[in-house]
Amino acid sequence: MKRIIGLIIILIGMLLLLSNLEIVSFEDLSGVVFSVAIIIIGLAGLIEKRRFDFILVMFVIFGGLYLFANLGIVDESMLDNIIGPVFLMVVGFSLLISVTKRVSTKPVTSYIAVFSGVEDKNESKEYVSSDITAIFGGAEIDFRKIKIKDKVGYINATAMFGGVTVMVPEDVKVTVKGYPIFGGAENKTLSNSDAKTELVINYTAMFGGVEIKN
Repeated sequence: MKRIIGLIIILIGMLLLLSNLEIVSFEDLSGVVFSVAIIIIGLAGLIEKRRFDFILVMFVIFGGLYLFANLGIVDESMLDNIIGPVFLMVVGFSLLISVTKRVSTKPVTSYIAVFSGVEDKNESKEYVSSDITAIFGGAEIDFRKIKIKDKVGYINATAMFGGVTVMVPEDVKVTVKGYPIFGGAENKTLSNSDAKTELVINYTAMFGGVEIKN
């Protein structure tokens, strides 16, 4: 998911450069950037899940329509008056009903919450690593019962306009590293310098937040 964020940032830079050099003229540059970012997020989510997802498809459609409106192809008033409100209602409804709860014992896991929520308990006795991604959604993962296999385990958390909550055991040393982009991480864990195992949490927070606690 870091690649997606990187791609969006590169895209913003390219559009700003083209606009500043007067190679391309946009009436609303921020609207173009936002719409393309929405399309990228939707497509990336579909590729990651490898299956049909109504909300992600809506993401791509809405982003495309918004892009066409900014380019003058689609009537912007129709987008503002009808499509935009309907899209927001669909997304809001999906957030109310699409919280996924699981219990996992796998050593390597992946969690994705895009316009949705994920709650999971990981109870692996040979834990290795996990990837957690929340985009316009939330993920709450409980790792308090894991046993780390090779003395060092890893959690990679990405929060983009969303939030990730990670609960970790008290008998491990927690190391937090990350890249805050108009976001951040909050480490509320108890310090345990005598622990024989370590849990390294790498995060990226872009207009979002990551919370780590026991």
